[in-house]
Amino acid sequence: APVNLTLSLSDGDLAFLMVHDRDLFNRWQAANTFATRTLVEMVRRLKKGERATANATAFARELQGADSAADLEPAYRAELLKLPSQSDIAREIGRNVDPGLIFRAHRQLARAVGSTLGDQLEAFYEATRDRGAFSPDAESAGKRALGNAALALLTARGTERDLARLSDHFFKARNMTEQAHALMHIAQRTGPLRDKALTRFHDQWKGDHLV
Repeated sequence: APVNLTLSLSDGDLAFLMVHDRDLFNRWQAANTFATRTLVEMVRRLKKGERATANATAFARELQGADSAADLEPAYRAELLKLPSQSDIAREIGRNVDPGLIFRAHRQLARAVGSTLGDQLEAFYEATRDRGAFSPDAESAGKRALGNAALALLTARGTERDLARLSDHFFKARNMTEQAHALMHIAQRTGPLRDKALTRFHDQWKGDHLV
């Protein structure tokens, strides 16, 4: 049966575990718990008409330290960078859920992480741009996952350079993992890039009903 285990760990305890726990699962769980707690608190503040940027920045700084370890594999690093989904936060809140506020909080936190870890994320993204032939092995899949995770957070910053990177990622993608991930973020924005990308994707895959 599903069990919800509540631990009375402070934000400081979670931040410490994110960086120093010797068990990588515990390290990820501390980061995920901290991110969930941060998003729920941000939703609460936004509902009261208060600013929530301080909460977002505090989490982003701790995540920067957690993801700086040199010995982390790309696949694990990608999981560490992923924020809890909006549906995860809705489930955590449980009742009187406001999807609009959850969306705003999630967007603010992603933007804060993208801005705080900007140089780090750009380095991760460039390091995962494999120009060789596609390979389904675990190492290559991990690099693609990290590249996509970094791309999502960099795109959240919303600068012209970030949007140009997103466009380039889509139109130069050589596999569905990268193409579909980029399209998901492009489709959330209005403008000619969305129309162009959706048209390209349709024309390319309209003969494949699985796609």
